[in-house]
Amino acid sequence: MTNPQGDVTYPFTLTKLSREWKFETILSNPEGGPIASDLHEYGGELWFDLYDDSGPPKSYLVHGTPGSWSFEEIPKGGYLDLDSAGNPGFSGSSGPFLNKVLFFTERTPEGWEETELEYSRLFSRTSFVYAANDEPFITFTLPDAPNSAWIEYFWRRDGEWERGIVDEPDCADGAISITTDPAGSPVLCYLAYTGEYTQLRVAWWNPQTSEWDFYEADNVSAWFFSLDFDAQEHLCIAYMDHYEAEPDVYYDRLIYTVYDGVSWDKEVVDERPYSHSYYGKTLAHDPLGNAAIAYCYRKGYESGYDRDTIAEWFDGSEWRTYVLDEEGMSDYSPSILIAVDGTAYVLFNNEDRKEVVLARYE
Repeated sequence: MTNPQGDVTYPFTLTKLSREWKFETILSNPEGGPIASDLHEYGGELWFDLYDDSGPPKSYLVHGTPGSWSFEEIPKGGYLDLDSAGNPGFSGSSGPFLNKVLFFTERTPEGWEETELEYSRLFSRTSFVYAANDEPFITFTLPDAPNSAWIEYFWRRDGEWERGIVDEPDCADGAISITTDPAGSPVLCYLAYTGEYTQLRVAWWNPQTSEWDFYEADNVSAWFFSLDFDAQEHLCIAYMDHYEAEPDVYYDRLIYTVYDGVSWDKEVVDERPYSHSYYGKTLAHDPLGNAAIAYCYRKGYESGYDRDTIAEWFDGSEWRTYVLDEEGMSDYSPSILIAVDGTAYVLFNNEDRKEVVLARYE
């Protein structure tokens, strides 16, 4: 692994002046390709889901602390979230192409309980989060035509599942990033087409009107994006855009934007030669509101698909770049978390070594 070079500056508080990256292999399986994602914290432990296909495919709920992990085999993995009491839930889709099922799985006193919500050969992109009152909220796309899709949702409220529409079919059949605001209302980010340009759109549930409020974050064709709220409760988005700097010369731009309730304040964090990469970004904030972003960058087709797993931190005055690994799995997102004690964690997958790795900055 490649460690950051030079001085490592603690970017979050002034209580510690020097830090270093430490790495731990959670699972190594040369016969398969273990994949881990969705890093969370509860009760002083880290929680994430892990999929291993080295033999019969298995999904695990993993929790613990560095050096001490518990693996619990679960019936079906997917997007993981924890409710306010630390109870895990999963949502995703499974089954053959012509008969997929959208499911929600939660742990109850009697064991794991699965709810099948929808059968369709069409829906693809799903996302899940616990909203206010620990009510699971699940979104999915239903393609309407090439490059056009509906975004719909299932929301369990007062014990009953409700189905509704977030946005109509000018939406891209692509990724959806989801979080909740400080009051627990769902907030979504996705691509939409206006007829003139591609829009990075935000849909924000308004509990006073029981309707969605929509915002245009940018007019770019972002590939991947991630939502989070900072310490001032401002909505923040990290996303990648590519542009033509001059004829036939393209660049990828990693952008961080903040919405203060009136306007969007956009900043270019990083810029690199275009390679249709930046697979997967995750965004987190420390208690002071400083942002941290983790992502993978594929260094170009000519380089043999070499990949870097990268962390970007804002230290209050500038962004600092740390290359954590030069063999990361570019098709799967790293996951970043800043714990309540200020320790930063990045969970990522190493494709070449078939490993799941946890990097921590302390």
